[in-house]
Amino acid sequence: MGVIVKNVSGWEIYYDHWAAQSIGVDIALDGFEATLRRVRRMTPMGVDTPQEWTGATWIEGTLLIDLTTQTVTWAEESEGLYLPRLINALTERTWPGWTAVWSSEGTRGVLAAVGVDPGTLFTSTGCTTMSPDYSAESLVEGGVNDFDMLSVALEGGRIVQWWAGGFLEDVACLGPSGVRHVALKMLERSAEGECLVRGGHADDERPTMGIHIDYGTRTLRWWSLMDEGFGQEEFAALWPGWLVESMGDNYEWHENIIGRELRGWQEDVVECREQFIRDIAQGARPNPMLSAAGHLAKMGHDIRINSCTLQFVPADRSAGSTAVLDLLDDLASSAPLPPARYIDRCGVIHAPDRR
Repeated sequence: MGVIVKNVSGWEIYYDHWAAQSIGVDIALDGFEATLRRVRRMTPMGVDTPQEWTGATWIEGTLLIDLTTQTVTWAEESEGLYLPRLINALTERTWPGWTAVWSSEGTRGVLAAVGVDPGTLFTSTGCTTMSPDYSAESLVEGGVNDFDMLSVALEGGRIVQWWAGGFLEDVACLGPSGVRHVALKMLERSAEGECLVRGGHADDERPTMGIHIDYGTRTLRWWSLMDEGFGQEEFAALWPGWLVESMGDNYEWHENIIGRELRGWQEDVVECREQFIRDIAQGARPNPMLSAAGHLAKMGHDIRINSCTLQFVPADRSAGSTAVLDLLDDLASSAPLPPARYIDRCGVIHAPDRR
């Protein structure tokens, strides 16, 4: 993970190998002072300004602490364990006077926030459209996220929707014609009586991402509980003339389009609280590499550890624990929070709304 601290005299830039996996919960539980102390114990990146940071392509999470504006911007390499809007609210409780912003497109948003064009670091060549045969497999059968929601509004306005597998980058690499091919196939299956979207779903099958593609307006938008920084170069190359943008964690926007509930507020708060309780009980997280290496060594494997994986400063996860759990208790019986404040890859901060 890359960490940038901006102060009145310049920049501090650090690296931590494992922090990206839990940065959201960590900054909320530690609060401002403990987080800043932790960051300043991390390994310096070896550059004086963000403009000199040339290794962003391999960074999987980012944290920007702007002391001049009291704004903390974060992106986590997670598995959609909680709504980003909850992390923002909890962080603002334990960072009094600060504004929390989620970087919905990962490192790109943080780079843009500090005046660096992400396009100068994230470049890709040789973008190739996937075949229709692969498209059917990647978006329908055996995907990694089998319960993500994909909806397509065809040129005539008819909407076809289904639970889809795959990632945003799969959609990007299919190109408009490939996605239309899949949508028409799904429409045929629906006409033959196949149920593409079940009437209900279990709690562990709630989608963590949704994509809506409108061929009439040539727009592709998505919401997600995780930062989605992949596929942007493919979209630029293979979807010319299309507006492609993140909607943050605004799943309600997608619900309004397809007329179907995707997530439940009470379940989301409970899920978040349970995750925080587990993390508080764990305390300072042990280095994941040392834990895995010890386990493999006991099995008789010869283990050699890369030194960079030892660059890990764990969060204390204690200073704000009471405040965090108290707020989650309050939120469980309150009206849902609006979508998260987020920054996109162009550096534009979107205030909470329900568009």
